[in-house]
Amino acid sequence: MNNITIIGRLTADPEMRTTQNGNTVVSFSIADSSRNNNVTYFRCSMWGDRGMLIHQYLHKGDQLMVNGYMQTRQYDDALRGKVTTWEVNVTSFEFGARKSAEAQTKPTEQKPADEEDDTDIDALLGIFDGDRPF
Repeated sequence: MNNITIIGRLTADPEMRTTQNGNTVVSFSIADSSRNNNVTYFRCSMWGDRGMLIHQYLHKGDQLMVNGYMQTRQYDDALRGKVTTWEVNVTSFEFGARKSAEAQTKPTEQKPADEEDDTDIDALLGIFDGDRPF
């Protein structure tokens, strides 16, 4: 089964276009950082009216969770010749934290680096002991 779920932040404002057939597609890129600070960029597209919601309400830096499937696309580039690229075809999504809202609610005082963070990540993600697959 080809299924992918990504939680990340938009790297730029979503771009909307209409195909020759009159179909609407919204393209955007999501940056996902792992715990060891490696960043992976995913090129995404969503078709139809739901894609228009992403275009209308989300901007660079806003968080988004997408579900979809990976697909390849090929095109000819004048400099590189035939190019194959991977994209996530988004089938569903959920809005996350907005960058502008986070900036307004951040405390002005920062914790010292050596102080432990007691945030319960599992609770934030909605994972409870009975939900774990292991």
